[in-house]
Amino acid sequence: MRLIKRTAFVAVLAGGCALGLAQVVGAPATERNLTKKEVLDLYEGKSWFWEKGIAFFAAKGQFNAFSEEGNDRSTVAGDWEALDDGRMCFSGVWTAKSWRRFARTCFAHKVKDGQIYQRRLPKGNWYIFRHEPSQEGDQRLVPGDQTR
Repeated sequence: MRLIKRTAFVAVLAGGCALGLAQVVGAPATERNLTKKEVLDLYEGKSWFWEKGIAFFAAKGQFNAFSEEGNDRSTVAGDWEALDDGRMCFSGVWTAKSWRRFARTCFAHKVKDGQIYQRRLPKGNWYIFRHEPSQEGDQRLVPGDQTR
């Protein structure tokens, strides 16, 4: 896999969350999609730390998150699901001081040699979500609900 460049990868979810610094990479056909079980193992019961927020993926498919701070803060309570083709999607109504809107956000996941790659669908760039072994800059998923 050829590294294209190091860039600040910002995925603006409905609430404007940024996922942090990531390496943008190509995704050759030799990588395989994660299985539904692998996606569940990656997210279920864990909190995903974003640059300016946190999302929690409960075991029964409930999803809650917040993004930003102060007057820009938005929150969501909704659902998430892992799909057979390596996708993970979450949806719900994001609410801020002056707006409310429904959003469904999906990510694709692939794996090669223990490294997990992710991209926001439909047109996001592939980036290394988690190295094997872990490295600084990997996306942070920790057990438990850290949104409270």
